Amino acid sequence: MRELHSDVLLKVPLPSNGLPAGARGVVVHVHAQGEAYEVEFMTPAGETIAVVTVAEEQLEPSPQNAEAAAAGQSSRCSSTPSGATARPTAGDRPAAT
Repeated sequence: MRELHSDVLLKVPLPSNGLPAGARGVVVHVHAQGEAYEVEFMTPAGETIAVVTVAEEQLEPSPQNAEAAAAGQSSRCSSTPSGATARPTAGDRPAAT
């Protein structure tokens, strides 16, 4: 099972979301003990492209995660540029009443 906030790569393209195979994202929610994940995909500048639910089979760990695991470090991604404020995703916002 992937950890929340882990850095992942998309194995297959998702053209309806504008995402090519190899797109880099961050796990923002884990569904059903890892059967599926909500992943936020971003530009290198940190702008959100899409937040998509993907199956475990559609993801692979990024090279950053593999290097961190080998070094015994955390695999959490820090894709927000230094000094920038992260924008909340749809899952972070309270429901409208």
